[in-house]
Amino acid sequence: MPFAPAYAPHRYNRLPPLEFTALCELHHHRYVQYAHLFLADLARAQAAVRSALEYLADHWEEILTTSNAAACAWKAVTHHVRAAHPGSRAVRRLTDHQQDLVLLHYGLGLPLRDIAYLTGIEEPAVHSQIRAIRIEPDQQAHRPDGLSLPGGEDTC
Repeated sequence: MPFAPAYAPHRYNRLPPLEFTALCELHHHRYVQYAHLFLADLARAQAAVRSALEYLADHWEEILTTSNAAACAWKAVTHHVRAAHPGSRAVRRLTDHQQDLVLLHYGLGLPLRDIAYLTGIEEPAVHSQIRAIRIEPDQQAHRPDGLSLPGGEDTC
C-alpha cells in the first residue's frame, strides 16, 4: 500500500479503507502522468495529486455513497490539477472535459477503455467524445519533453 497510507494516516485511526487504498493503487500513476502533462512540472503535479487524494480521503465515506467513486475521484484530481495552475488551458478551444480526453488519449496515449476506467465514464461515451473532437494534423504542437499535443500554440 504505497500511496493510500501516505494520504490518510491522520484521517483514520487505522489503515485507510480498502476501497480508498485500491483506488490509489490503481490510478495514482495515471493521475500523476496526467497532472505532469497538464502542468509541465513534476513536483507541482505530485503536489496537486497529493492534494486531491487528501481531499478524497477526507470525503471518502461520502464518495462511497455516489454511483461512481472513480468519476468522483477523477473530478477531484482534475480540479486540484487546474487549481495548481489557474488560467492554464492545455488546449484553449476545448472544454475542460474535452481537454482531459485529449491529454489522456493523445498526450498519454491511453486506449479508450483505460480512459473510461480512469475517469469513470462509459467506454462508448469516451469513444464518441474523442471522435467529436476534431484535431487537425497541422495543429500538432511539439513539446520539449517529446510529447505532441493537438492545439497549436495554445498548448501547455
